[in-house]
Amino acid sequence: MTDATRTSPGATKRRRTAAELRREKIRMLARTLSLAWHTYARDKAALGALIFLAIVVLLTIIAPYISPYDPTEAVAPRGAPPGTNGVLLGADLDGRDILSRLLWGGRIAILVGVVPTALATALAIVLGLLAGYIGGWLDQVIMRVLDVFFAFPLVLLAIVIAGALNP
Repeated sequence: MTDATRTSPGATKRRRTAAELRREKIRMLARTLSLAWHTYARDKAALGALIFLAIVVLLTIIAPYISPYDPTEAVAPRGAPPGTNGVLLGADLDGRDILSRLLWGGRIAILVGVVPTALATALAIVLGLLAGYIGGWLDQVIMRVLDVFFAFPLVLLAIVIAGALNP
């Protein structure tokens, strides 16, 4: 028998190149995301919340262009009801337009919500990678420190920080 006839059945398959493997991986990722989206889209309440959130984020991003007034200047009588003097949602006790203040305040609220979440996610990924890759005593130290943080009441921590920073 020659070497060509002694090959195993698996050896006759053509080897896939790295580019083909990458394309297959991208196709699998796209399929997974497509299935996840279709599952998410079936829940009408979740889809409505996503649309509402997207509208709020869009409005806060374009606030400088659509805001009717400067949010810090008085433009109406103090405590004006909605619809008077061109203020759609009314005015606060200082005469500032509530709609303009909502649009501009949304920018800060989204920033305050997104930045700490992104930082916490990045830190958690780094700590998880370190604990999983190195393991051993470092894994135990990371886990014990995180256990202390999870066991500590966050409200008490916020009070301590506020007291230390002299509000």
